[in-house]
Amino acid sequence: MSAPWIKFYPSDWLSKPALRLCPMAARGLWMEMLCIMHNAEPYGHLVVMGRPLTDSDLARMVGMSLKECRKSLATLALHGIYSVTADGTIYSRRMVRDNAKALKDKENGKRGGNPDLNQGVNPPDKGEDKAQNPEARIQIEEEGGTTVLPLPEKPEPDTRAAASRSAPGAKRYFFESGVIRLNEPDFRKWEAAFPSINLRAELTGLTGWAGDQTSWFFAVPGALAKRDREARLAVERFRADAEAKANAPKPRPCGYVP
Repeated sequence: MSAPWIKFYPSDWLSKPALRLCPMAARGLWMEMLCIMHNAEPYGHLVVMGRPLTDSDLARMVGMSLKECRKSLATLALHGIYSVTADGTIYSRRMVRDNAKALKDKENGKRGGNPDLNQGVNPPDKGEDKAQNPEARIQIEEEGGTTVLPLPEKPEPDTRAAASRSAPGAKRYFFESGVIRLNEPDFRKWEAAFPSINLRAELTGLTGWAGDQTSWFFAVPGALAKRDREARLAVERFRADAEAKANAPKPRPCGYVP
């Protein structure tokens, strides 16, 4: 039986760009789904009494119309918010991963702790220890773990920038302009979310404004959405005007010629 509470990190919820690009209805549905999946077996899967929920089941449970529910599910799927098993069951990757870790930690606790760390009172001698200067190295957070690199002899003013230049094969941002920094997956998602504008040009134009915002990561998508909407409406007006002119009755020629 799952705990009566669920781990929820507001910072993770607010900082995930794919989720922030979803409309409020889709985000609200996802929260409802998280609560259902917390009480599900297997944990983290959208099932009730072992049976996967259909779109109709979910719509009834959360109080949405079937049309709105399907639209919100499609939006969540488009932004990669959830995953689907081979038999079509929706599940939360984060919940499944956290649950697997909790079960492993619980099993290790029964055995006296993590077997990789628990080596008895006197662990084996690893040889002579060499003195380390804790300030003579830096850590760079990367996907898959933390890379420890020696600190340059003459560090640059921006330690993070210096680290990225000194690290062999270090990943750089796909787009960077002022405070706006995006990796390629996030850039591509924003590009798909705002198809009516040139994303790179718009981000460059918003650089100065973004630097004055408390949190550019939340402010910029709103500005982009407004510009995308304006660009889309401008195209629609242009097409409507062109169609109106094409369908306008042409003046009939007069029979009198001076």
